Amino acid sequence: MNNLDRTKAPSFKQIESISLPNLTTGRLSNGIQFTSISGNANDVVQIDIFFRAGAIFCDKPYVAAFCSQMMYEGTTKHTAQQIADELEFYGISLTIQSDKQFANLSIMCLSKYAEHALNLVLEIICESNFPQNELDIIKNQSIQDLLINQEKTTQIARKEMYTTLYGANHVLGRKQSIDLINAVSQSDLINFHKKHYTAANCHLVITSNQSSNLISLIDKHLSAIPQGQKAIYPVQPQMPAISNNPIIIEKENTVQSSLCIGSQGIDITHPDFNDMYICRIIFGGFFGSRLMKNIREDKGLTYGIYASSVLYPFGSTLIIGADIKQGCSAQTLTEIRNEIDRMQNEPISANELSIARNYIMGSMLQLFDGPFNSIQAINLINQFDVTIDHFAQRQQRVQAITPNEIMEAARKYLVPEKMVTVIVGKP
Repeated sequence: MNNLDRTKAPSFKQIESISLPNLTTGRLSNGIQFTSISGNANDVVQIDIFFRAGAIFCDKPYVAAFCSQMMYEGTTKHTAQQIADELEFYGISLTIQSDKQFANLSIMCLSKYAEHALNLVLEIICESNFPQNELDIIKNQSIQDLLINQEKTTQIARKEMYTTLYGANHVLGRKQSIDLINAVSQSDLINFHKKHYTAANCHLVITSNQSSNLISLIDKHLSAIPQGQKAIYPVQPQMPAISNNPIIIEKENTVQSSLCIGSQGIDITHPDFNDMYICRIIFGGFFGSRLMKNIREDKGLTYGIYASSVLYPFGSTLIIGADIKQGCSAQTLTEIRNEIDRMQNEPISANELSIARNYIMGSMLQLFDGPFNSIQAINLINQFDVTIDHFAQRQQRVQAITPNEIMEAARKYLVPEKMVTVIVGKP
């Protein structure tokens, strides 16, 4: 038996390619589209049920979020406590959440209890009754959460950035208030649920080691979901003109100031998407990024700074964010501008590009590490009407992109004049 020499670090290997999972697609008898991933060695089933029932489909704030939250809270046949007891008895994990686009019901259980899980989730989907007393509790909880968030500089900065960038009438820029929470009624939830939790708005992601039998079982139960009509993404109002001057919101009794910079970005189907993705990672997308090296490691102005991208059907939002030392906002903004200038005008070195490539490939390797992890990527495919080839194309682009092409992406999409800057705290 060979002893492991722990005085030597493991050898470093470049990740050159990643095997993508084999997907099976099809439709249930009522037209619900599904994507199935096999290869799970355990006797565990996970079924993710997605509905076009996010905030973007509702003119009234909070309705979509409250609707998904309250689906735990009782049906025409069972109370919230009875639902919780049944989930616990069979060891079924059920999570229900929503975002701007989708509501997601995710169930995980042993395969022998899949029918029990499907019976229960079908009842929750079709027969939720949104009891008034439970709605009152959720409203009170939401008011308390809102009051807490209104004291958090990070939350204030991000909300103000979105409202300034997109406008108060845009789904991303809507203001939040106690009055808007109290305005949500039981009938709002019932009507929204009836319209959006339908087969026409549904798709499934299925993970199992016996997918063919499971799909038959799913079809037996979920084919009972009413057909309904497919929700259409609403046209959003025209974006307002933006000022390049920072918005400063002074707040007393804060330890740090929060900085949030945002700009409108391209959608996932744009030909430049992968180039901008690589550019953003190098700029501020991981711990070895330029923003982290400069503003955290060299200048010590923050514990962490990032550049992320949030995707939507109509585009994306590029966000640069950090909690920084009080009194250092101007210096931080100057250094961010300096790094943008470097991205636009200084070719990246071969070593830095190699590190970024390996980080991106490693992130993709983790994303597809087993069928359960792959669900996130498959949902991205279903959300934005792309295929698994999107990730194959990203791999190819990561290996092929040149320093000049990265600079060109920065010149196109890292444009300070198109960015909204918000600082909350003591600048």
